[in-house]
Amino acid sequence: MPRFSSKKARPPTPPRTDERGLPSGRNSTAAEIALLREVCADYPCVMFGILQIAAIMELHPRVITAVAAHPGSPLLRHTKKGRPEWVLEFLRHPPPDFET
Repeated sequence: MPRFSSKKARPPTPPRTDERGLPSGRNSTAAEIALLREVCADYPCVMFGILQIAAIMELHPRVITAVAAHPGSPLLRHTKKGRPEWVLEFLRHPPPDFET
């Protein structure tokens, strides 16, 4: 009679890179964060997702999500992508109705 493990099957882990091959920002290592920062500095036209911006800026993803949800958000509406500089400027001079 075969024995079955009582342990539940683990769900597959999400990929650690996005569609462009950049680190996804989810559970990133120091080397991956350094790579994101290097890409951010060298390529001003590259857009980053919420988790990547949070990793670059060393903020909690919920802060970036709150920025993205605000009507005056600097992040693009349909993709929720943008640049860390845009988020930084938004957080430096937040609208009166913005709450994190």
